Amino acid sequence: MLEYGLILAAQTAQTVQTAPVVQTPSALNVTVLLQTVLYAIVGILLLFLGYKIFDWLTPTDAQKKIFQERNTAVAILFGFFILGLSIVIASAIHGW
Repeated sequence: MLEYGLILAAQTAQTVQTAPVVQTPSALNVTVLLQTVLYAIVGILLLFLGYKIFDWLTPTDAQKKIFQERNTAVAILFGFFILGLSIVIASAIHGW
């Protein structure tokens, strides 16, 4: 019986020693922060470029229609375009 107890204790000690250690981030990783800022800038630039191209392809001036004439339909159209384009850009950057 004593022999069985010693074997069990040795196996338990091995299990405790080889248990995976969970590491928690203790400091801000500068590389991850720089990559996040870079991807955010690239995403904003691509979104702005896509908006300008869409505005160029439409027959009317969107800025004038939205802000001077207060055309809600054009504002909703451009809002949904920006939302859809931002999802596409985020998917491309994230790699989905």
